[in-house]
Amino acid sequence: MFQQVADTMIEYGLSMNHVFVDLTPDKDTLKTAFRDMARRKYGAVSTADLTTTQIDGVFEDFALAISIETGEPINWPNSIDQMEDYQ
Repeated sequence: MFQQVADTMIEYGLSMNHVFVDLTPDKDTLKTAFRDMARRKYGAVSTADLTTTQIDGVFEDFALAISIETGEPINWPNSIDQMEDYQ
């Protein structure tokens, strides 16, 4: 998911400062942003400490932040989408 979001942001010419902070979007910086959102929203030190409902809540905020800038929806990845990406 993070790589797909990074690719979308780069396609739209967005840097992380448009959405989060002044960083180039890549898989690792997006993971860091996601974890920071989880920490702020739920006080979680690790995403492993979150429930499925909490992860969904962080993802909704994360996807909304990206979608506001790109106009493109960010969908939770599923195995079918991932298989299509590798074909």
